[in-house]
Amino acid sequence: MMRCLWLLLSLPCVACRPSGGGQDASAASTEAYQPPPLTPAFPERPLPPLGVAEIKVAPATPDAGMIPDAGAARPEATAADEARRRDSLLGGERGLDHVGIALADLDAARKAFVDLGFSNPQDGVLPNGIKNVNFYFSDGTYLELLTFYDRHKAPDIARFVERYQAGPMFAVLAVASAEDTAAFLRARGFSVGAPRPGRIDPAGAGNKEKQPRPMWHTLMFERPALPGEPLFFIAYDRAVRSELFRKLEDESARRAFAHANTVEGLRAIWIAVKDLEAARSAYLNAGLEAGEAFALPQLSARGVELGAGQGSVLLLSPQEGRGPVAEFLARRGEGILGLSLRVARLPRARTVVERGAGIKVMAYSGFFGPSLLLTPDRAAGAWLEFTTGPARRSAAGRGPSSDSTDNWRP
Repeated sequence: MMRCLWLLLSLPCVACRPSGGGQDASAASTEAYQPPPLTPAFPERPLPPLGVAEIKVAPATPDAGMIPDAGAARPEATAADEARRRDSLLGGERGLDHVGIALADLDAARKAFVDLGFSNPQDGVLPNGIKNVNFYFSDGTYLELLTFYDRHKAPDIARFVERYQAGPMFAVLAVASAEDTAAFLRARGFSVGAPRPGRIDPAGAGNKEKQPRPMWHTLMFERPALPGEPLFFIAYDRAVRSELFRKLEDESARRAFAHANTVEGLRAIWIAVKDLEAARSAYLNAGLEAGEAFALPQLSARGVELGAGQGSVLLLSPQEGRGPVAEFLARRGEGILGLSLRVARLPRARTVVERGAGIKVMAYSGFFGPSLLLTPDRAAGAWLEFTTGPARRSAAGRGPSSDSTDNWRP
């Protein structure tokens, strides 16, 4: 049933080039890093056994941060508003869409994530040499675990997996128009390729039943452009996108996307960078919105937030050359090291995750508020943060934020 629903909602599964890496022994520390101790931030209360009745489904908010259907009446929008919307990276779309974690043992990772409370895994075999398992969330975002079955068709995935075994490889930002985003980036000096069409057809459908119209277009940088090389873009067909959110207005449809750990969607990606100031400038030049500086003592790091529609990009660099971020940079070079997931009930998430991982998780007050942190050895090479932080409200149509230094204190 879920497989049919997945096809019905037409969510794509795509992969991109691996993060730019490289060894930097100078970033490593000879002193072992000791994380802060577990804090009693969220005292446990007796909870009933897990079950369907315990899964609470939040109402869908399809209009938040997303442009309306193409051609829909927008009497409040002026010509100037539309021009500003087009002259932006996202064009008013929702931004952070999905994250890909590449790994060698897909079956083991699938089991590990199910044990952590991620429900309704969707298995797939793609003609481009990739096998994957997707976990879809009720806000329309999703998490993709993937590996290769044909290294000649998926050489980038193969190289990444053979070199690093497992870890976050890429993140995808949803944009309103691949053509407008390409023009925006080229005007800022970036080299991007032509948009690539893609679609999903029901299994067994004959040629007469297949529609030639693409369901989405993807857009990638042609040359290394951003520290870590973690991003590419997807522009969904407006009719497909509208149908997805129309279906998510129905609680029974949203229930199919509910998870035992109460995860509702992606909140942020974490990117390890060597030079925080230079990385921030590069991502701002690409059109992300300026955000706040912060410290993350749990990873012995300092960072800065950048807005990516309803999600965020957190750039992290090590403090004093030690800690998990420094170790990641020494081992892999710049790239995605973790992600934040928004949950509905943090005590429930803690109970489920600790039960599945077999360990206590770190509880702390993070950038998004009360949070839990799971180490990469329990989550296919990714730091996983579970947080109650709300979806970020992007200034849709306003265009990229100016490069203000008001909140920037490295």
